[in-house]
Amino acid sequence: KAAARLPHHRQNFLINWISQMTLVGSVSRKRKMGFQHCCPRCNDWSETHSHVITCYNAKARHLRNSLLSTLNEWMEKENTDPDIESTIMLILTQWMRKPGSFRLPYIYTVDLLLRQTVQQQQSIGWYNFILGMQHSGWATLQDRYYRNIPHCKKTGDNWASKLQFELWTFIWDLWQHQQDMRLETPSADDLAMLAIAKTAITFELNLGRDTLATFYATYFSTTEERLFAKTATDIRVWLRFIWGARESINNFANDLFSHNGPHRSWLGLRRRINPIILHNLHNLLSPTHLSKLNFTIQAEFTSERRPSHTSLYLSLILFQNSSSANRTEEIWAVSPSLKRDEVPVTF
Repeated sequence: KAAARLPHHRQNFLINWISQMTLVGSVSRKRKMGFQHCCPRCNDWSETHSHVITCYNAKARHLRNSLLSTLNEWMEKENTDPDIESTIMLILTQWMRKPGSFRLPYIYTVDLLLRQTVQQQQSIGWYNFILGMQHSGWATLQDRYYRNIPHCKKTGDNWASKLQFELWTFIWDLWQHQQDMRLETPSADDLAMLAIAKTAITFELNLGRDTLATFYATYFSTTEERLFAKTATDIRVWLRFIWGARESINNFANDLFSHNGPHRSWLGLRRRINPIILHNLHNLLSPTHLSKLNFTIQAEFTSERRPSHTSLYLSLILFQNSSSANRTEEIWAVSPSLKRDEVPVTF
């Protein structure tokens, strides 16, 4: 019932969250993805799913306290048993403060069933309680309380379903806050790429519109200060837009984003082969090898393979066609961008 109340996109999010597939830092590190692994709020190295809920950052604590107050107000509105309300709020508040060293507080109640429910929920786990693994005793206790209210038609099962909806909303709000903080806090890789992008923007502004259409004149009417004051996303979009326009008319600028694969991938541009290398190869290779080379380059563009694959293939072709004694030096002369570990020592 609780899941049916959620929008469709939140249902998908909940499935991924419970199965621990949501891309938090620990998951991205395990998958070896280029992602910011640390918590963007507290910079904790091990960002797990439970850490998103219990992060000790000041902004996260403020939001969490606000959400707990909202949950408390909802319990009062739903005529929750005062003993249940005080017990759940006390335990959740203390558990979120110190989840790693949490100790079950003393429950000030004479209700034996409530004590047993708390102990059994403790064995299940309070993080699991938030996920939806509630002990059935909570609904039983609340249903018993409703029966003592004259003319009350509410049930404990319906109350437990609404409670779970509130707890899932609790997770969603904290996750959205974490994502907003991640967008505001770029990773170390993004900061390094951003510095390179600013250098490329300076180059582009000095180059001017050049042979681009008149439509692009407005994009060069700005200044470096105004562009650098924008967000990293805006800077990336501006540079990708201008670079895409230049490459569409084969007007290639020679900057850091011309031929560097990782830089172009960060910017959102497709990889390309240095035209100087291709020009030199046309003077060295036979027609048969040229056809193989063109096929390899096309395959790289369509499959987005690493540039080293094509570089290695070029090296092998040059080894076959070269008659000089120092073949390695000839390869580097034709393609200075090749690394030494990409050139085969033996053929």
